[in-house]
Amino acid sequence: MTASTALPRRHDIDWLRVILFSLLIWFHFVYFQLDKEWIESSLLAAAVLDVMHQWRLAALFVISGMGTAFAFRRRTWQQYLRGRLTRLLLPLLLVTYVLQFGLFQPVQTTLDLFTVFPGIEAMPYGHLWFVYNLLIYSVLLLPVFIWLRKHPHGWLLSSVKRVLQVHRGLGLLLLPVLILWLNGLLFKPWMPGEVGMWWEFPRYLLYFACGYILLCIPTDYFAALERVRWPVTILLPILVWCYIKRDGWTDMPGVIEGGWVLKGYPALTLDSTLMTLIQALHSWSWCLFLLAWAAVLLNRPSRLLDYLNQAIFASYVVHQPLIYTIVVMLGVWALPTGVNIMLGMVMTSLTCLLVYEVVKRARFMRLGFGVQLTPQLVRYTAQQKLWSGLFFHCCTLALIVLMMWGLGTYWQFL
Repeated sequence: MTASTALPRRHDIDWLRVILFSLLIWFHFVYFQLDKEWIESSLLAAAVLDVMHQWRLAALFVISGMGTAFAFRRRTWQQYLRGRLTRLLLPLLLVTYVLQFGLFQPVQTTLDLFTVFPGIEAMPYGHLWFVYNLLIYSVLLLPVFIWLRKHPHGWLLSSVKRVLQVHRGLGLLLLPVLILWLNGLLFKPWMPGEVGMWWEFPRYLLYFACGYILLCIPTDYFAALERVRWPVTILLPILVWCYIKRDGWTDMPGVIEGGWVLKGYPALTLDSTLMTLIQALHSWSWCLFLLAWAAVLLNRPSRLLDYLNQAIFASYVVHQPLIYTIVVMLGVWALPTGVNIMLGMVMTSLTCLLVYEVVKRARFMRLGFGVQLTPQLVRYTAQQKLWSGLFFHCCTLALIVLMMWGLGTYWQFL
């Protein structure tokens, strides 16, 4: 039995998963406000959104890699692959062909679905690009997962262990940064990153792989994480300040987004090299900061956590169509923007949970929303009356129609 197999469930990782998905939902609500001028005119809001954008998805891919390590440790690779396809592919198809109206252009939608980096305007899966990438990473790295399980004391994990033993946990801080920096230097100059495409595709793959590998050697990882907790806590405010002030240090366009070669700039300059390093160090430091403090403060069981951990993925699947619907409704009321955002965040959170409560009771539709079968849900389904099943299936269909209406109406408002 390897260390990865014997690792008990980590409640801190579950809490971070819930928190990061929740931040993603709230981030999108602010981003898709009809009043774009308010967001653009608020320096604080713009700075917060900009800084969050550099770490929230990176941290979510790290957590996903760790979750994958938990899932893979107790399954055969065939069971793992079947579980990934069920949990990720079915919601992807529902959103692509139903909520994003792909059924009205099935051939073009299917072609776009299999197009490598179709671009943000052409991607048919909308906000589920995270799930799309996660599915690809889960399949692409499967041979690595199998090899690591067969060689728990092989050269790769042994080398990582030695790095994690560096004084003050600095190996945990610096090695991933160097790898991410190299990725940026190799791929970022040529094309700007778009929601997980182009140079961001290998970037998020590396975050996902880091999360998986670290959970393969949990004892060494958590020991290094504790040692690096205070150094990262002290370093992070400095990095945030450097990131916010970056525009005053260089005139080079797209130094964070990428693609400056398209604008006539050399692929490698001193400015681009330093900014790419700051970006990698900033993002990874946020990941370590969240992981380190969560390990201290959040690693305890909770009934609330058990519930939210089951509900959060289905909430993520439906959150953006619900945001469109709620933004349109609140737009009619013409509330002050600040009130609009606060009220809308609460409404979106509660509505996501309401949708989860409805669709998990719709036996033949819940897998399309990413609802995971639990022993309690299996028992409920076995005892469910026919009229109850019909009721919740009808409610689910009504919610789908409402979300489609919200999506179509939102773009008419813009």
